[in-house]
Amino acid sequence: MKEKTISIIVVLTLVIAALAIVPINVSAQPANPTVTKTASPSTINIAGSGGIEETTVTITVTGAGSEETLGNPLDVVFAIDSTGSMDWNDPSGLRRTAAKNFVDKMDAARDQGGVVSWDSQIDFTYGLTSDFPTLKSYIDMVDAYGDTNLNVGLFSAINMLDLNTRIGPSNETIIFLSDGDGIYNKSGTPESPADDAASKGYVVYTIGLKITPGSQAETDLMDIATTTGGQYFSSPDASSLDAIFSLIFDAFVENTIPYNVDVIEVTKGYIIDEGSFNPAPNSVVTVADITTITWLNIGMLNDGNPDLSPDETVILSFNAKSNQKGNNLEVDVFGEAIINFEDYQGGNPASVDIPQAFITVIDPSDEPCECCWDDHNCVGPVNTIANVVGTGSGGDSGGGDTLIDGAPIIKCKWEYDQNILLKGFDPCCIPDCVYHDACPFEPGLQVKPVLGEDVTVGYYAIVTDPQGVGHIDHVYADVWHPNGEFKYQFELFPIGLSGEAYDKTQALDTWNHVITCHADLITYGEWERPEGWTKDQDILDELEEEDAYLYYGERVISYCQPAGEYTVGIIAYDGLDMWCEYLMNKFWYIPTAAVEIDFDTVNYDDVVESVWQQVGGDKYMDTPLLPTVKNIGNVPVYFTITQDDMGFGKTGDLWNVEYKARLGKDGDFTLPYKPNDEAIIPGFLGMCIEEKFDFLIHVIKGFPDGIPNEGTMTICAHIHGNQDDWISPMEFDPAPLGIDQNILLPP
Repeated sequence: MKEKTISIIVVLTLVIAALAIVPINVSAQPANPTVTKTASPSTINIAGSGGIEETTVTITVTGAGSEETLGNPLDVVFAIDSTGSMDWNDPSGLRRTAAKNFVDKMDAARDQGGVVSWDSQIDFTYGLTSDFPTLKSYIDMVDAYGDTNLNVGLFSAINMLDLNTRIGPSNETIIFLSDGDGIYNKSGTPESPADDAASKGYVVYTIGLKITPGSQAETDLMDIATTTGGQYFSSPDASSLDAIFSLIFDAFVENTIPYNVDVIEVTKGYIIDEGSFNPAPNSVVTVADITTITWLNIGMLNDGNPDLSPDETVILSFNAKSNQKGNNLEVDVFGEAIINFEDYQGGNPASVDIPQAFITVIDPSDEPCECCWDDHNCVGPVNTIANVVGTGSGGDSGGGDTLIDGAPIIKCKWEYDQNILLKGFDPCCIPDCVYHDACPFEPGLQVKPVLGEDVTVGYYAIVTDPQGVGHIDHVYADVWHPNGEFKYQFELFPIGLSGEAYDKTQALDTWNHVITCHADLITYGEWERPEGWTKDQDILDELEEEDAYLYYGERVISYCQPAGEYTVGIIAYDGLDMWCEYLMNKFWYIPTAAVEIDFDTVNYDDVVESVWQQVGGDKYMDTPLLPTVKNIGNVPVYFTITQDDMGFGKTGDLWNVEYKARLGKDGDFTLPYKPNDEAIIPGFLGMCIEEKFDFLIHVIKGFPDGIPNEGTMTICAHIHGNQDDWISPMEFDPAPLGIDQNILLPP
């Protein structure tokens, strides 16, 4: 796998004679890049209604494929010219470097290499070996002295392959390099080395270093390559040799990495005001309300190479609004929003669909409240200071009991958010009701996290027993995380029961409150009841007759616990060793993005024009000179950052300053962003984690007048991930009773 680094691209002109120059490695269908797409926030207001109207659509493309050596192993002889003319044609020994780089690409577990140093005679040889360090040391011994005898060099390389002790097939190859005219018996004449090699199936790639096109020397090298089924390369100077050796190695490599990757995003007609593109696309075209956004050759964005290998990820984003409301609206025109790519030769064209992203668009005038998501949280503004000193370079209802004869009966259950206090009139609250649900107009319980602290959830169940409530020994609540993992078990106790004394008043008051104000939170079991009676009537009667108890328990959920659907099961056990089955329901722990920072100023201090200047952070809060961020929400978050121009202004249409930012010491910096642009900082921050921020400034043109430039930055945290990640599975394994739980049940 190739490591991706930012580099200066050197354009090499390889002059090829006799044979057209094309990459010679084996063509293969390129692998499909991996594509994800998100829209955050996923719930926005309809355009023109105010509030949060805009979502950020992010397309993440990660490369794929590999460069792998094909079937048979390699047996390669490097027949390298060591004549005296190499003193001036290759004074730095670049032919040796190119050969050693070729060896570095070989696999010592299967391949072999040898070297022949030749001029008018053989200086030395080192036979086929898998000891590559020693082989490279011999390549380094190739010198520059003597005349040119192509026959001697080529016959010696052939003899080395003749002595090959390998059992089984291999790619037996000679790389023959020369810089001059010399003795050579061309094919079809007696004692022709090219004919000898061809008869034995040896393929010869020839390289002419600084040889005049059309000369006899070039004709001879072309004859060797053509006769043996190889290829001739003309190198204008020694600096081209490494690229030529790489092309020859590619003859034995299958390349499935996608190249020339183009992203074509096509948005629905109701998606409008697409903008704030990062990076800027090559084109944005709108026809009949359908907008097509095109980014060409995105592999070039990271390192200037048109490939997109598995270690390379490109993030594209843009902001958009919607002029249509609805739930789970599609963002793109699926099937038309695609990614096109090719193989390294520009052939084998292929494409993959850009996956769909969904948004919910609401009209605030239609909604009593918006409280079930808190998609982003911005901190700041943070003051920025720089002083130029010089110039440089560089929950649903469900479940239900199956009645077990003689076992306890759980008639109903519900949960409350106990951190919500009594409220007066509020558009989000039933007037004068205790407000136990963060979103009473949404189905099921919505629990609102307490940022940086714990929230208390109260668990209620009304339970009876065929032998009477006195036979009920234990009632437990089991709770599961949204991913189905067991969280904890705890015991519920009857409200109003103290020793032998029982006061049913509190139980009746609590029941009257829930059926009056929060009936939608109740989950009912199944049981036989008097004909014509509703479940509510039967429950009220049993509470009044003291034939059923209201059981209660509470537990906290910390802000570090994951957002989403929590599953709750109530189960009971009586003195006859009878267990009922679970009565199940769910509640929604509201996904909330929230962070805090320990700094209100980023002081770049003295900066030098044209030099990137960094302010580094640490992973500890309360160190304001070393910027730190802490996730105090209940979801992972990613960050966007916006900064003004700090008074540096523009020269013509170009800003005089740009910035970068990074999350964590191992994170990636943003691409350079300009003032007022919103940039996405790569990576994300997990729940309850502290991490460092690094900020960079690049003053392209400044004014070293001794007066600091000041400005502001704003950092926003957004929910990282998809809503589906927070929906609990429909099926999961119940917690094994009495095993690995907080409470050991009776045997």
